[in-house]
Amino acid sequence: MRRLTFAVILSLALVVNTAAQKAAQRKLYDQWNLREVTGILSDSPWAQTAFDSKVNYEQPGSTYDVEVRLYSALPVRQALVRRMQLTIPYDELNSEQRTSYNAEVEGLLMCPLCSTYYIVTLGSSRAQSTTTDDRRLSRSGGHIRR
Repeated sequence: MRRLTFAVILSLALVVNTAAQKAAQRKLYDQWNLREVTGILSDSPWAQTAFDSKVNYEQPGSTYDVEVRLYSALPVRQALVRRMQLTIPYDELNSEQRTSYNAEVEGLLMCPLCSTYYIVTLGSSRAQSTTTDDRRLSRSGGHIRR
């Protein structure tokens, strides 16, 4: 219950910052480096990572971290796409491969529901599930399916 309450409060804090979506980006997302992408996805007006400050070293697994992202914010979706580009080396793809890749992530960038609804994602900030989740989102046209 404590974890759920914490996640809800953090989610509400993100919703308050939605006005920041309209702030102009200084560079196009396809020019972001990995450090900038990571910052947008974990510590920005659209995403926050919180850690449990009460660690019980006698009980394994007693700590947790939660990552909250305002998925409906365009910068978050752009950062997810850019991270995938940096992971696959997008710059080394030939034009046919780039066309195929761009078509695959178009749903992630466009997200028709994002203009109508706030979409917030909750998850662990552990790196092991991040790439898989991003691919699942892009293949489902930007919709979250678990």
